[in-house]
Amino acid sequence: MRTLVLVLLLASGAARASETENLFSDKCANCHGDDGRGRTRMGRKFHAPDFTRKGWQGRTTNRQMRSAILHGITVNGQRRMPGWQGKLAPDQIDALVGYVRRFARK
Repeated sequence: MRTLVLVLLLASGAARASETENLFSDKCANCHGDDGRGRTRMGRKFHAPDFTRKGWQGRTTNRQMRSAILHGITVNGQRRMPGWQGKLAPDQIDALVGYVRRFARK
C-alpha cells in the first residue's frame, strides 16, 4: 500500500511539474526564455532579468516574485510585465515561483 501511495504522489508531482512548465512556456517564456535567461527579443526590449544568475536569485525574495507575478512590473511609467492577478490561481503563482527558483541550479 505504501508503494502505491508513493507512486501516486510521484505521478501527481510530475503532472504538476509538467503543468507548471507549460504555464511558464505559455505566459512567461516569450520574455524570459525557456531557459530563464531573458535573452529573447522581448526580454531584451523590457530588460527581463536572467533567472540563472546567483545575484538575482540571492537578492529576490519569493514574496517579491509573487508580487511581480500578481501585479506586474512598471518602470518609469512603462509596463514591462503584465500582472496575472485574477488570471492565475494562487497555487499556480506559487508553482511559478518554485519553477523560477529551479533556474538557479542551471
